Amino acid sequence: MLTSTVDDQFPTPAWIQEYVQTARGGDHDFKQSVARHLQRFEAHAWAQQGRTFLYCLDRTDLLREYVQLPAFARMAPATRVTAGFSLRGFTAWLLREGRTEHDVYHYVPLAQIVHGQIPAICLRVNLQVAILEFERQLRQRGERRCAAWVQAAHHFNLFQNRRPNAEPREWLEELVRTTPRLFRARQLWVGLEQFLEFWLERDGQGQDWLQDLQSYRSRTAVLRALVGPEPPSLEELRKQSVPFHSGLADWLVAFLEHRTQRRMWTAGLFYELRRLDRIASQHQVQTPEQLTCAMLLDYLSENDPAPATWNGRLAKLRGLQRFLARRGRKLTLPGRWLGRTPPAFRPHLFTLAEIGDLLATLRSLGEDDFRVEGRAQGRRRCSFRWCGIETIVFLLYACGLRLREPLRLRLCDVDLNNRLLFLNETKFYKQRWVPFGLRAAERLAHYRELRSQHVKADDPQQAFFLTASGRPISGQAVEIAFRQALGRLGLTCRGTRQRPRLHDLRHTLAVHKLYQWYSEGADVQNKLPLLSTYLGHDRLHHTEVYLHLTDDLLRQAGGNFRVAFEQVVGPTLDDASS
Repeated sequence: MLTSTVDDQFPTPAWIQEYVQTARGGDHDFKQSVARHLQRFEAHAWAQQGRTFLYCLDRTDLLREYVQLPAFARMAPATRVTAGFSLRGFTAWLLREGRTEHDVYHYVPLAQIVHGQIPAICLRVNLQVAILEFERQLRQRGERRCAAWVQAAHHFNLFQNRRPNAEPREWLEELVRTTPRLFRARQLWVGLEQFLEFWLERDGQGQDWLQDLQSYRSRTAVLRALVGPEPPSLEELRKQSVPFHSGLADWLVAFLEHRTQRRMWTAGLFYELRRLDRIASQHQVQTPEQLTCAMLLDYLSENDPAPATWNGRLAKLRGLQRFLARRGRKLTLPGRWLGRTPPAFRPHLFTLAEIGDLLATLRSLGEDDFRVEGRAQGRRRCSFRWCGIETIVFLLYACGLRLREPLRLRLCDVDLNNRLLFLNETKFYKQRWVPFGLRAAERLAHYRELRSQHVKADDPQQAFFLTASGRPISGQAVEIAFRQALGRLGLTCRGTRQRPRLHDLRHTLAVHKLYQWYSEGADVQNKLPLLSTYLGHDRLHHTEVYLHLTDDLLRQAGGNFRVAFEQVVGPTLDDASS
């Protein structure tokens, strides 16, 4: 921490103006808004502490006081986002410029600043300068796992501040508890080892932690041992369905037990082995050596599977082959049986008429359920449920959302006055604000009114889309309703999948927006970053997956090219033809 007590050495107002001028992106009005927010926070720091807020970058006490001010509470949610974004961006800039050695505000999520839920954090062990140098070194090397490894270093820094005397085993337990995927936890473990090696070379510290983490032979085995609860046992899986009946039953059971002991997921494997067991029973197979190539081909090709399903079944057969080989038995898989290459993915792009028919069909499905319910109370409850499902499907197209994003909306995340949705903990644990149009506002307002009639509790943290019993609407319920609507419409899929998907509505929005820009004659290259930000991508090439060429789009782009260059190309073509 900077130890000087002379506030004149820290010209914060001048630094604010320098940061605003050098910051990339945003127009003049936005930059002035950022400057005003920072000046207000600096004035609050002087009023509370009698000195600049640079002295408080190692704890969150000042930020907690600031967000509890009545003036901050009266701000619109979008304005509060700008205030939090400005503060975090400015302090991060100070750290990168070497004008401070602390930035505890980096560890406060933007959603907690917006809602005023500031955690009590105090940096006793400061590793931020080392982490910053570590990140620069990774970027110079072109390390593709740079983001994950830097995240592991930040996670370690916070853990050291909360529990200074903790052991590496305790850090691993917290890592498994806070990371949903084992693969991601292993990446963070590797990243921490890389940071500890860098820290040891830079400051000569972290050797004990590095030795403890590198002493484990298998990272995956250690992480699986820390995962809870226990995976389903073989007996529990056998109770769920019919056990094996062929002469291979003992071998298949032993294979499942082996996979269960290694804590590998066995539910999907169990049902695939039942399929193989049924084919073995039909041919009266008693030993693995009696499974012929024709029998295994029948298993692989049953129900005319898609390439991905074929490859999955082939991978399970290869696993069974390795298991049997280690026990002296043989299962013949000819080398000519290679995996199938899936065709290039192409989504189903809905037309506006198809989207209208889809929403109308969802309403008609709800009306059919009204007649089935019979009683007036049952009809009202059913109307509320189907209205929520229809609104979710509409938002998937109107706002380009992923399915789980509207399902995770809370009551406080829907701002009807400013027409904004706050999406928290989206893909890769990101968050963003999404504006919506008048039609979406009308549908959300209508559903909000129905919601107030059915759900009396008005907890801001409660899910926005609920059933009549007060439970959140599940993704499975939306998927089932979507498939029923497609079945009634008889819609033929124009993509590479067997039927259109809910996620295809997000692809459709991106293509329709691109077509609209071409129709308006806009500069599409400059517009693409706006679409990328709206969809929640931090890199432009992530958005390219959603941009698919269609015949209408090619015709529109060709027409724009002809209008722009006809005066240049036209005379040349006339001369060449004459």
